[in-house]
Amino acid sequence: MQLKLVAVIVVLVVASLLVAGCTVGLPSTSSPTPTPTPTPTATTDYSSILTKDAESSNFIMERAYTKSTNERGNDVYKGVGRNATLPGSTSVTLVTELTKSEAEAKQVYDKGVMVTLR
Repeated sequence: MQLKLVAVIVVLVVASLLVAGCTVGLPSTSSPTPTPTPTPTATTDYSSILTKDAESSNFIMERAYTKSTNERGNDVYKGVGRNATLPGSTSVTLVTELTKSEAEAKQVYDKGVMVTLR
């Protein structure tokens, strides 16, 4: 009688664990969930947007913006234009660098200002 009682208790415990989703000590019958592989993000080219923006800001673009990558690994856009409202204005090179953070942008700006002042 005691053996039957112990067997019933064991069956009830195992059954309740299975219902609850606990499989401790039991062989797994489910397949592992695959981990998603990250898809590489396409890099965006802002050349045409920057060119159109400069033209709408009274710049005559003599050379449209082109994209390159600098030594810091940042995207850099360069174009050449001149002021459309001043006849005979000289051409200037327009440079836009996309930085990874605001702190990096400040460092790049500070270096640029120091180079210009010297």
